[in-house]
Amino acid sequence: MRGQFSPSQDRNSPKRGVWRHRITPLLIATLLVLLCGFYLFKGIQIHRLEQELGLLSERKGSAIARQEQLRARLALRDDPNTIENLARAQLGLIRPGEEKVIFIEGE
Repeated sequence: MRGQFSPSQDRNSPKRGVWRHRITPLLIATLLVLLCGFYLFKGIQIHRLEQELGLLSERKGSAIARQEQLRARLALRDDPNTIENLARAQLGLIRPGEEKVIFIEGE
């Protein structure tokens, strides 16, 4: 049986032990680096999304304020005083019996 190759000898061969002792830690280190890189990438993504969320919250607040202003203006559109003031300012209208005075600057 000398000179024949047996599987039990392969398991205990010094070459196999060297492979196991050198490659396995490298694989583990590589996996750890990849895992850390993945978590770092996800952390950066989360930070970016939190900043975007803050910006969108600010925009939402200003949009709500603008909406409230527009609703207040809309509520005034049926107010008789508002209609009269707009008619006088924009159209130059006057009430019956009033006189309109127009000032002309001289040269």
